[in-house]
Amino acid sequence: MAVIVFEAAYYSTGVSETGPIYHFELLLPASALAGSTLVAALDRWPRATAATLVAHLAAGTGSFFVVQTARLDRLVTAIHVDSDRALAQIPDHALLLYESRNSEVLHLGWLLVADFPRQYRSDRDRVVTYSRPPRARLAGLLAAYPDRSCWYYHRDPATAQSELLPCADAGQYLDRPYSDDSRFRDLWIRPTAFKRADFDPYGDLRRIKPVPLPRPCCALEEIRRTGDDIPDLRCDP
Repeated sequence: MAVIVFEAAYYSTGVSETGPIYHFELLLPASALAGSTLVAALDRWPRATAATLVAHLAAGTGSFFVVQTARLDRLVTAIHVDSDRALAQIPDHALLLYESRNSEVLHLGWLLVADFPRQYRSDRDRVVTYSRPPRARLAGLLAAYPDRSCWYYHRDPATAQSELLPCADAGQYLDRPYSDDSRFRDLWIRPTAFKRADFDPYGDLRRIKPVPLPRPCCALEEIRRTGDDIPDLRCDP
């Protein structure tokens, strides 16, 4: 009971960000008690109980759908608003290269959203989208779409503002290695649980400064063959 009282004022009702409903084990006994109470009330006050049920269904379930629909709309807007705005600015029959560096891609809480939400690969698509390729493969990708204009999309790591550039003006970005720039932190919209607490995983990682995990030698060789190099990674035969 003490735990229930302590968590009663938790800022987020319903489903937790990291697991099932908080007091999951209480659902079965609570449902049994509610059912018994409802049966007794219907026997004693049938009209009043039925009217109360209808009112609670309309107010409770109805408000739930309204609130959750609004939350989903905000979520979809947060995911797509900047990328859709960029796509609207690109002329027809184009190729879009988007950045994959964590410091230039906005991550939304726990959602595993693609670096660029809209993924188009068909020749019939108005805009074909690809993540920025390694330097050694950039020319081959551009040659595969010779009749499409080329554009580059990323976020400014200092301001998190999205930026759309013609590839002709984005040479300094397209010619970079894959590794993140240590001067900038990862772009991340924290979940509600993190906003109300001091948990900052990216900040913790920077403070801990973990030793880079070893990578298979074949993976490192593939990175180097594509023109990139990450010197602080160890090779694990």
